[in-house]
Amino acid sequence: MPIASTAAHPLPATGFADVTHILVSVPPDTAGDPVLDVHGTDVAALAGFAWLGYLSTTGVYGDRGGDWVDETSDLRPAGERGRRRAAAEAGWLDLWRRDGVPAHVFRLAGIYGPRRSPFERTTRRHGEADRQAGPGLFPCPCR
Repeated sequence: MPIASTAAHPLPATGFADVTHILVSVPPDTAGDPVLDVHGTDVAALAGFAWLGYLSTTGVYGDRGGDWVDETSDLRPAGERGRRRAAAEAGWLDLWRRDGVPAHVFRLAGIYGPRRSPFERTTRRHGEADRQAGPGLFPCPCR
């Protein structure tokens, strides 16, 4: 069930009773990650907590000039938004290392902002989504 909270109106610690899974999709702001800053200690204190997912961006890798990146690549964010996301990732992963919170980071590509999904960009350029297959690629079921 979605739970709404803001830094100005945080949930009481009892608001996390019986919570076992959390998916964080809130972007960090200039002050940091508002969910981590306000509720990190609440999450770390949860008994029976099973999983936390944090939605980040591939922007944390920076511009690699077309070179491949993967989860083991160094983070080199070029812009402020990427630097904020990298810092938020580090905070959630520190919660895992320090307190054992099972945190997983998902780096999503090109989804932020209007008309930014890969399918929309492809459709704008070519009129329809392209199917791609090959070694290491999976065919797109878009047609």
